[in-house]
Parts: sequence; C-alpha cells; structure tokens
Amino acid sequence: MITAFFMVLLIALGAGAVVNGVDPAWIALIATVCGGVGLKVVENWLGRSKVKIDDAAQIRDELRLQIAALREENAACEADRDKWRKEYYDLRDKMIGFEPKP
Repeated sequence: MITAFFMVLLIALGAGAVVNGVDPAWIALIATVCGGVGLKVVENWLGRSKVKIDDAAQIRDELRLQIAALREENAACEADRDKWRKEYYDLRDKMIGFEPKP
C-alpha cells in the first residue's frame, strides 16, 4: 500500500514523463494493483472483527437456549424431589404410627 502511494507520487511528480526508465503506464498499472491488494487486505482485516462479533452473537444465542433448557430440567428435578420428599414423610409418619389431624 505504501509502495502504491510512492508510485502515484512519482507519477504526479513526473507529470507523465518517464521516471527512472519506467513507462508511466507501467507505474500506474503497478500502483493500481498494489492499491487493490492493499484495499483487500484492509477489508479482510476489518471483516475479521465483524466475523468475531457474529460468532459472539451466535454463542450468546446458543447459551440462552441452553439456559432455558437447564431451567426446565431444574424445574422438573425440583418437582420430582418434592414428590419424593412427600412420599418419604408420608411413609415415615406411617411407620412411626403418626396420624395427622384432618
């Protein structure tokens, strides 16, 4: 990219004259190619941050889904625990002969 800048500068200073034995058309062609490559490099570099942001958003969405599934599983486990706890206390009360008052 810096090379392209210097080539364009040489063209401007030479005002169309031959610079160091190189035809200005070749200098312009090389400057255009270098500028295009430099632009693609910068575009790719800036595009990486967007990809990282998109990946982070996808990971957050997946985590939200996992959290919702885990909450449902936790609620089911708590309901199962409450059922077993009730059965345990009912059986304990029956074994010791305790009858709750209605």
